[in-house]
Amino acid sequence: MKYLVHLLGFLGVVAAASAQSSVLPPDGLLLVDAGKSPRALPFIYASEVETELVAKAAALEHHSTVKTRVLQGKPGAIVLDLAGDSKVTAVTGDWIASWAVRSEQGASGARQVLEILPKPTADGAAVPAELVCRVEAANAITSLPAEVAPALLGIGRAAGFAARITLRGDGGVEPVVLASDGLTASGPLDGPKLFLAQGSPSLKLQLATAGASAGV
Repeated sequence: MKYLVHLLGFLGVVAAASAQSSVLPPDGLLLVDAGKSPRALPFIYASEVETELVAKAAALEHHSTVKTRVLQGKPGAIVLDLAGDSKVTAVTGDWIASWAVRSEQGASGARQVLEILPKPTADGAAVPAELVCRVEAANAITSLPAEVAPALLGIGRAAGFAARITLRGDGGVEPVVLASDGLTASGPLDGPKLFLAQGSPSLKLQLATAGASAGV
């Protein structure tokens, strides 16, 4: 009787092994569909900004080129700090779907940011290594002398950030720095002023007719 029991057990093992071999591929690997797509990597980026501030009788003009390097993931919202009281008039780039200036709550209170949304990247499409856009802004001037705070871009949610800011007059108007934060002066003392920044800089200027005493 016990021989019969052992025989039945042996036949059961052989049947199980035969059933398993029928579902395994020839190479012996079994792939299991977990039913979930791989988790998408978060978008991480670093931005570099080149800004030219030009003081004129009617306005302080801002012309910025923003280069954003994609460090990881598909491009998503690019959020940069925006100091000052200038009005952003245009953000242009063929990859941009929309942009907006809005208020965002930060660790030190409410702050103004520039948010740029890219056009969706199709599945399987190559992810661009760099996104370049132009940001235009201005402070309207009604009379001289005038005090203004230009809209300078800052680190926002970027993993890395660097800015280079050039300040000059148009020949008839002379800009004078009243206060600054997060900026390092660089370059010659005469001619256009050059500043470097890595965080979220701010700047306050007085514009006066060239040759007149600006007064602080």
